[in-house]
Amino acid sequence: MNFSQPRFARHRSWRKLLPVLTVLSLLSFGFWNCFARTGDSLESEIRKDALGAPNGMPAELSTALAYKQSFGFFDDILDGAWRKMQERARIFIQYSNPHNPNQGQTDSARWYVENLEPDFTCPQVQRVGGHGDGPKWTCDPNRLLKEEPCLIYSVGSAGKYQWEDGLIHLLGGTHCEIHVFDPGAFARSRDVEDKNIHYHQWGFSSSYVKSFVPDIYSMGEASGKPVMKTFQDTLRELGHVHRTIHVLKLDCEGCE
Repeated sequence: MNFSQPRFARHRSWRKLLPVLTVLSLLSFGFWNCFARTGDSLESEIRKDALGAPNGMPAELSTALAYKQSFGFFDDILDGAWRKMQERARIFIQYSNPHNPNQGQTDSARWYVENLEPDFTCPQVQRVGGHGDGPKWTCDPNRLLKEEPCLIYSVGSAGKYQWEDGLIHLLGGTHCEIHVFDPGAFARSRDVEDKNIHYHQWGFSSSYVKSFVPDIYSMGEASGKPVMKTFQDTLRELGHVHRTIHVLKLDCEGCE
């Protein structure tokens, strides 16, 4: 027995399938044509979404956040790393007793020992000037080379210039204008001409607490009552009111 369909029946089946095959072919062609035509724009959109930084920099390589929030000082810290540093500072509790920070505290100096810890570390902090009391850890000092003009205040000297001299050596010259403040007589000859170091024989006092008496570590060869000025008066006297102080170093026995 022959179970095959008659010849005309097979042709009729193909005719039924023909519209379906035609539609599939048209859809395939249309999709391919659309993809080929918009491939460049599609790739362009994907690339555009991936770029979230200036100058076409990929978002994961952006350093714009740290640059903006540090006023241009940090120009190479990735946004992701900067956010992690912010989160670390945010979650750290600065007070030993957060609900009542002053409870049981009568000594202000002791209060500062038990509260308020540093919550930020510069990526390239560097010891400037060597060992001992005069030298200091300094936040990314090499970044000062891009600052123009560069202005530094060094409060408290006692005749120890290792930090100031170390900065000059590190930066390769007198790029920064350095002002040293101390009520003692510790000025050196030719510092202004050779090192751009300017010594001012006065200390800093409070602008609002007149009863504050600073602890003068050493007066050197000076005699009599030490000269004290406020920070605001100092800025006006030196003509620095509208200038940026790029580094403020304080080592002044309680005047901070």
